[in-house]
Amino acid sequence: MKWFIISILVVGTLVSTFLIYVHESVSYDDVFLYDLKQRCSFATKERMVAPSSYKILELSLTSKKNWSQDRIDNYFSRNRIYSSLKEKYNDPKNFYNTTALVKFSSKNRMGVDLVGYSSCEYYIDNTREPRVDEIGEIDIDGHNYKKDSLDYIYAELTLNKHGIKYSLIDKIKTLMNIEFEYKR
Repeated sequence: MKWFIISILVVGTLVSTFLIYVHESVSYDDVFLYDLKQRCSFATKERMVAPSSYKILELSLTSKKNWSQDRIDNYFSRNRIYSSLKEKYNDPKNFYNTTALVKFSSKNRMGVDLVGYSSCEYYIDNTREPRVDEIGEIDIDGHNYKKDSLDYIYAELTLNKHGIKYSLIDKIKTLMNIEFEYKR
């Protein structure tokens, strides 16, 4: 009985240490960027003929491209809630575009396994914490969706989630992705 209690205490200590490590080592920004890649992957999977055959081969983000000052001024003029933050966050480093790239494989109608690529462009504002302000170009397996098409609107709804609060589980998934290239 004594060994059983000691074993439980040791396991509890190890689990607590791991959870504290995850909480301290994975930032909100890391989880946010991982989530952007996952959103693009999900939007891609939804467009497949055989979604059950969809496999992620590689996920990545392209480098940041800062917004122009005109676009930043336009952002503050249309978002009256954030206009009070203009002086503090007017720096172009707080506003950027990033594109999630997904390399995937999926079966076509004939059952042949094909490899394809998708890209989803995000306009990010980092006033208080990073969030998606707008969705740019969406290209899924060579099909560039026009902004007024139903396919674009559906993909945009998938890509543009607001008010996300990331949990400890999200941090663990991100850590697994960073450390072990875990793909779900």
